[in-house]
Amino acid sequence: MRKRPLKKTFFSSFKVAFRGIGFAFSSQKHMRMHTLAGCIMIVIGCFCQLKATEWAMVLFSITLVLLTEMLNTAIEISIDLVTKKQKFRAMLSKDIAAGAVLIASFNAMVIGVIVLGPRLILFLDGRLL
Repeated sequence: MRKRPLKKTFFSSFKVAFRGIGFAFSSQKHMRMHTLAGCIMIVIGCFCQLKATEWAMVLFSITLVLLTEMLNTAIEISIDLVTKKQKFRAMLSKDIAAGAVLIASFNAMVIGVIVLGPRLILFLDGRLL
């Protein structure tokens, strides 16, 4: 006898999504590191009184890094489900996903330097208090 599929409600979709975010955060060291770096950037952004467009760039960059980290985790888990053996294509898929995280991280770093760098230099020079 087949079970009826569970009826998805609007709120159950959020529950599933938050469970995925929680799993990524609790099981992935790099997800926690990226989240910490993003929080530090937000604190520095508050201190530097960023403009709306600067906030948009910083927050988009943080979101992009977290998003790619979660997709990397999903890809790695999926590949591990499909194959237990080490296969060249499985390795390449994991490496490409990790490369996406690296690119997003470099992007966030460059945005951080462009947006926050001049203000931090002025602050360290004593002209921005």
